[in-house]
Amino acid sequence: CLFEDEAAAGGKVLQFQSATFNDGSSYSNNTGAFTASYITDQITPTLSTSKIWINAYGRAFDTSGSSSDTEAKYAYQIYRSIDGATATQVYTTSTNDTFWGYYHEHTGTNANFTNPIASMYLDAPATTDTCQYTIYGKSANGTIQFGQSLMVCEMHLWEVDYS
Repeated sequence: CLFEDEAAAGGKVLQFQSATFNDGSSYSNNTGAFTASYITDQITPTLSTSKIWINAYGRAFDTSGSSSDTEAKYAYQIYRSIDGATATQVYTTSTNDTFWGYYHEHTGTNANFTNPIASMYLDAPATTDTCQYTIYGKSANGTIQFGQSLMVCEMHLWEVDYS
């Protein structure tokens, strides 16, 4: 939400893009490394000084893996590709410690968890080339799934002029 005084000093929304995934598609990963999901959208900024406000949300399903596991852990990040180049994490100080995620310790065997994913980030790509944003995910043990069954996932992108 933009306030009137913010609009005078910048903060004007120039465009909005949205992608909804509710077809029962599923992304699964049990490699322990971040991989691209199907939750993705692109925007072509009109100004190189614009910022892109990214909002992604949905549901994630995590299985703890084997009966000897006592925890369920998954993580997800936002990556950006400019004009089809290699995707890079958009908010990072290192590849290991900056992500959103879920951790739950439990007792018992083969626990399964369904939890929300929700992320927001203000990116400054400094380009007028097409920017593709994608959620990447990983599971420390077991398998993570986004959009499993009919769990809706969405990504929204706003180009904002802060000049």
